[in-house]
Amino acid sequence: RLALLSLSKLQDETARFANNSDDAEAKTRIRGLISDATAAASLATNINPNNIENWSTMGYVCQSLVGVATDAVDCAIMSYDRAINLSPTNPYLLVQKISLMPLLPSRKITPWRIIN
Repeated sequence: RLALLSLSKLQDETARFANNSDDAEAKTRIRGLISDATAAASLATNINPNNIENWSTMGYVCQSLVGVATDAVDCAIMSYDRAINLSPTNPYLLVQKISLMPLLPSRKITPWRIIN
């Protein structure tokens, strides 16, 4: 849950930053909040790697950073894959993963790749 709180703060800070993109302090706060969100999500998956919610949250955090972090799409897909392995019939996880497929650069996408 800490990761989601940091992500929420990041979204608020980013909205404020859009009005004043020259604010160096805001850039520093945004970098810190990105780090906080990813670190909290990663810590949760390390502490309890068999918890579906931890992997789902990690996927959501990474997915939210698409366009900001260079490896965000891969991180999100990997996280959703881990969650899907724990709960293969969870429709939310499958939909989230499929929604990322158009963002993959020219990789061959097969139905098996999407589901597994």
